[in-house]
Amino acid sequence: MAAVESQVIATPNDPGAWKHLGDAYFDTDQPAKAIKAYIKALEFAPGNPDVLTDLGVMYRRDGQPDKALLVFDQAIQAVPTHEQSRLNKGVVLLYDKKDQTGAFQVWDALLDINPMAKIPSGQLLSDFMGDLQKK
Repeated sequence: MAAVESQVIATPNDPGAWKHLGDAYFDTDQPAKAIKAYIKALEFAPGNPDVLTDLGVMYRRDGQPDKALLVFDQAIQAVPTHEQSRLNKGVVLLYDKKDQTGAFQVWDALLDINPMAKIPSGQLLSDFMGDLQKK
């Protein structure tokens, strides 16, 4: 971690260094620190859908699902075909907001982009959605 933090000190205007620091905090489950690093990365490279998506995940992990949804929307607006932001937005809608209808709408749009989209377990998103409907 010290090496990654040193990289940011050495190159404070480098969005890649800030993203790398955010990723390190992401991987070590430090959402508050990851959020700050990702926001800094976005100051230097606004609209990066991957950084926005990681930021959204960290907002969710930090107990801020509404902010997560806003950031996922920014990622989708930046790159309408960005799959990961759509997948994660559906997760927040389903599990945090208890909005299965909203989650399915987001995921249906994802399936329009990629009918073979998968959830992290490797299961097809369409099969996962079918399983949810059976419950």
